[in-house]
Amino acid sequence: MVARVHTAAASRAFTPRARRADGRLTDMLSFYTLPSTVINNPQHSRLAAAFQYYTVPAATPLAQLMGDALVLAHSTCAAGQLW
Repeated sequence: MVARVHTAAASRAFTPRARRADGRLTDMLSFYTLPSTVINNPQHSRLAAAFQYYTVPAATPLAQLMGDALVLAHSTCAAGQLW
């Protein structure tokens, strides 16, 4: 059995926005990351998860915006910004 211990104090929220050259907001999304410790697993000691708050597509198709959100969340976790 694998247990996760959530460390809410270490979670971080991100709200990237897309703007046009004139400064007008076009798209927005928001997610938070929550690092957890994995217990009783010889291969993994940490788990990084991202949870989406909301997505507001306007100029970008929703599928592309969600793909960008996944890449951003993954790069945030891989860059060690959680720990």
